[in-house]
Amino acid sequence: MNSFSKNIKLIRNYIYNNTLYMNTLNNKNILKLYSKFNMNYIKSNNMTTDMVVYGTNLSYINNLSNYSNNIKYMINIPNNIMSIIVGILLTNGHIEYKSKKNLDIKQDWEIYSRFKLKTSMDNIEYMIYIYMLLSHYCVSMPKLKINRMRGKTYKVLELNTMALPCFTMLRKHFYNKRIKIVPNDLYDLLTYESLAHMIMNSGSYSNKNKRGIYLNLYSFTTKELITIMNILNIKFNLDVTLHKSMNKYTIYINLNKSKLYSNINKYIIINSMRNKFKM
Repeated sequence: MNSFSKNIKLIRNYIYNNTLYMNTLNNKNILKLYSKFNMNYIKSNNMTTDMVVYGTNLSYINNLSNYSNNIKYMINIPNNIMSIIVGILLTNGHIEYKSKKNLDIKQDWEIYSRFKLKTSMDNIEYMIYIYMLLSHYCVSMPKLKINRMRGKTYKVLELNTMALPCFTMLRKHFYNKRIKIVPNDLYDLLTYESLAHMIMNSGSYSNKNKRGIYLNLYSFTTKELITIMNILNIKFNLDVTLHKSMNKYTIYINLNKSKLYSNINKYIIINSMRNKFKM
């Protein structure tokens, strides 16, 4: 039997030779490499026989002991969850390394990162909604935090996922060192569900003509905002312009003759958000 270190090398070579993003990783082959691995670490569901779409039946793991490293290597982000995370990442979401030690010599799948989101207490309904969607990646519920800014104290809710290699892959995609960027393949990643979460996180209703939405994406450069505008125009057929406010630029979506609401309506199920955008 191979030693543990040799088995680890086999796993790394397998992942590297097949796909960097681990989308086609054969989990059964990895399990066979570990004779002492508990095959029932995640309890199987022997009751449901319905055919389900991949990613729609992810288990709820709150209060479950943290996954072993073997399990963490296997966890991916299905497309339906990816759409949500992409929309949040473009606004208030962040991905941070669990540890920055030896990042320059480690392979991507050896680095663990967590996805996190902070929001004000006014958006508690939305935070609970996001937690329910991402509960498969979270071992604890959102926590109440105290933020201090300019001499004032604010209560915020903070959601943190487990630190996983799949979030490291996503961080490499959306960050250049510590700076958040617009990835080159955002056109392929962005969906109506992503756009709905962008609006719920950083959107504001226009008070002037009552027929527009501002996307306040202050993390990006003007060039990156123009890239996002082109995607919104070409992929979603939206009438978008760049507006300047308080020495910063925002994206304005003109809703006249737009079918945006009908396309994102099913994704905005939070009542407070519906009222915010007069839906």
